[in-house]
Amino acid sequence: MPKTKEAQAAFRVDSPVTEVFPHVETALVEAGFKRVTADAARQKVNGEWKPLFGTLWGELSVALHPLGTTTSVMVTSRAAIDNIHAATRDPNQRLFELFREKMSAKVRIVRSDAERERDKVQTAALHADEHFWDGTNFVGAKPSAAALGVVREMAPDESPWLFLTSVGAGALAAFGNYLVIVKTGVVVSFMAGSLGRGRTTMFAYPDITAIEYNGQLMSGVLEILTPSYQGTANKDFWRGTTQSRNANSDDPYTLSNTLPLSPSEYKQALPRLNELRGRIVRSKSPGGNDLGRGNISVADEIRKLKELLDQGIVDQSEFDEGKKKLLSNL
Repeated sequence: MPKTKEAQAAFRVDSPVTEVFPHVETALVEAGFKRVTADAARQKVNGEWKPLFGTLWGELSVALHPLGTTTSVMVTSRAAIDNIHAATRDPNQRLFELFREKMSAKVRIVRSDAERERDKVQTAALHADEHFWDGTNFVGAKPSAAALGVVREMAPDESPWLFLTSVGAGALAAFGNYLVIVKTGVVVSFMAGSLGRGRTTMFAYPDITAIEYNGQLMSGVLEILTPSYQGTANKDFWRGTTQSRNANSDDPYTLSNTLPLSPSEYKQALPRLNELRGRIVRSKSPGGNDLGRGNISVADEIRKLKELLDQGIVDQSEFDEGKKKLLSNL
């Protein structure tokens, strides 16, 4: 039997208990729980999450308590904590989210004061000096106020053209000629092994050799490669995730040049990441760090490169390499 840990969560539903009870059983089944049993007399429903494949393993017990015309939904989760999934994400929280997501489609969930306050802070951070973010493409999860604040402080006079947020793992912000990976906030900085401080790392485009994605069935990691941060041919990012946050040098949550991204998050971000790769390639051409070069055609860039060759500023091999990189970006 796996080692388990118990946790509790609760939310309130704007419906009487008699209407809520049938939805609980249906929501558990739709969420993928097995052996769902209901006890109408005690207003309790139990379900197990024990798939043949995958690492998420546990069970949920839901108890309903009437609160006038509303209902308090008390959820007790008991999930396995001795596997890779438990190291990268709280499995009890994941089981709770699976259930709550299905319930929210059936009944109106009353948001707690803490949830409303968190949304208010994030919305305020996003709209504070809102024109600063006019040219930013937000991709992925809703950015945290902490990450927005860090990026705003780092570049007060330049907004990022891309802001990619990964759930519970951090964010990537790309500017004209550099990008930063931000791992800040209580949960994210804990996963990064630097609780209370967070980690923010800057990478200049000319220094980046590649952007690599290593995906598995349910997880993956985006890696920024530079001469200082080599590739992952001989690494197993997930080998050390059952150890402490700083115990393994391959842990994608602690490394400064990585951003854990699920396959679905990566697919959503791929068009912008390809654009980022193109900008990095162009930055390595003569004059490639000039801002506002987006309107210069590849043909014009090749002509400029040929002029440098004719003037003896670059040799034939440098010209051929630069031309190859420009054409590969078409």
